[in-house]
Amino acid sequence: MKISILFFFILLFSQGCQRAKSDTERLDCLDKYISSISKREVYYEVRKGVLDSIENWRNRKLQVKCCDPKNTVLDSAVFFNEDFTRCIFLIVDSLDPENENTWNAVQTLGGEKFGKKWHYYHVSFTTLAYSLKANGYKNFSFEYLSKDARLDIIDRGFFKPGTCEIDWDFVDSEEWIADWVRKKHQQFLQGR
Repeated sequence: MKISILFFFILLFSQGCQRAKSDTERLDCLDKYISSISKREVYYEVRKGVLDSIENWRNRKLQVKCCDPKNTVLDSAVFFNEDFTRCIFLIVDSLDPENENTWNAVQTLGGEKFGKKWHYYHVSFTTLAYSLKANGYKNFSFEYLSKDARLDIIDRGFFKPGTCEIDWDFVDSEEWIADWVRKKHQQFLQGR
């Protein structure tokens, strides 16, 4: 009986270590990817472009559901498709130390290039919400939120399982930016 219990805990502990190692390895793969793409002009172009778009939406008094300029950070991770014509951003939101909300959030935004012009979308993408109650009513750290959101994108299929190889079939699919996202964004721009 004691051996069975001991074996159970050893198995449980080893699986937990493997999972942590797996997360670390996957995040290391992503860090190498980010380091590589951050040398490209398009990386800076889209990061500036999405921030300019958010500011434009706010100036037009559109109902932007994220991105309070005082409490928002654009994560350094930008997930591009193979030909650099589509991308996904992570916006870490609600990091105000005086946060009266009961949650922190990471908003996923998208961008795609038509011809020479980039278009950015903020509606209909995933929002990861984090209950402050689970954290003693304190904000989660930027590092925690960023890491968890990055793993979410990886888990959805950015890398092929068990590798550092990007799954271009997934990244180039309509799961990233579909026609209905474009339509919802047009409604958003019209104030509907």
